Amino acid sequence: MRYLDEFSNPDLAQKLLDQIHAVTTRSWAMMEVCGGQTHSIIRHGIDQLLPEGLEMIHGPGCPVCVTPLEIIDKALAIAALDNVIFCSFGDMLRVPGSSRDLFMIKSGGGDVRVVYSPLDALTIARQNPGKEVVFFGIGFETTAPANAMTVHQAKRLGIKNFSMLVSHVLVPPAMAAIMARRIVPGDVMVLRYLGPKGAPGMPEMLAPTSALIGQGLGESVGLVTDGRFSGGTWGMVVGHVAPEAYAGGNIALVQEGDSITIDAHHLLLQLNVSDEVLAARRAAWQAPKPRYTRGVLAKFAFNASSASLGAVLDKFE
Repeated sequence: MRYLDEFSNPDLAQKLLDQIHAVTTRSWAMMEVCGGQTHSIIRHGIDQLLPEGLEMIHGPGCPVCVTPLEIIDKALAIAALDNVIFCSFGDMLRVPGSSRDLFMIKSGGGDVRVVYSPLDALTIARQNPGKEVVFFGIGFETTAPANAMTVHQAKRLGIKNFSMLVSHVLVPPAMAAIMARRIVPGDVMVLRYLGPKGAPGMPEMLAPTSALIGQGLGESVGLVTDGRFSGGTWGMVVGHVAPEAYAGGNIALVQEGDSITIDAHHLLLQLNVSDEVLAARRAAWQAPKPRYTRGVLAKFAFNASSASLGAVLDKFE
């Protein structure tokens, strides 16, 4: 099949590698933006084939992951208005705000529509002159020209019921933060409130583990989470921690600077804090407000059991 055969052709791959080696005359640092790209690079061993002077660094993640909560909440408030048709890329519909997401707005009667470009939203505005059509323009700076061109087109055509809620993420500042190497060998990262009740639903932790691997920290930095991992994750990582943080498990009581021991040989995961200190922290701890108070996700969070029991919804005893 055309292109698929070329993609898996070892001779073509070797020619590309030879070209990369030929032009790598000094040290370079290259960033792959998405965690999925990092995962593919590691899984296929591409990082082992590159020249020694070429360093791969994991970037900030996709725009869905890095859109600020404040912007998500603004989008939800706008989408809930009666006179608004809210247009968004499909991958933003499940991104949670403080208490709900665009799917919940849509199921509650809001006119939320999936589009594939800002021009699609502009077409909807032309077809619905009695409604205010708002396009949710998220993305890295590379998406800004298409959004700007659409605004220019709306002005040129005299379409007055079209507007945008824009959140453009700049790659260079994120790259600078990554290059600062704030996570160092010997650190243990704790990612919590990502369990069956806390998330709710246990999201996969591919992005942070890919980031560690991309920085060459896969064997020297630990990661502990009440979220989940897929079969492709490797390194000193511990997932599915139970009881989860939302249920008041010890993972909720960890503080910056605590010592944590991960000993795979002895099956030991230990927070090196005295019982007295833990008791004091537990007395002061309060469960956060649920992320969802209505709808399917609220029901799931309310009924879900511990990850150690499969997060099933019908274990009531």
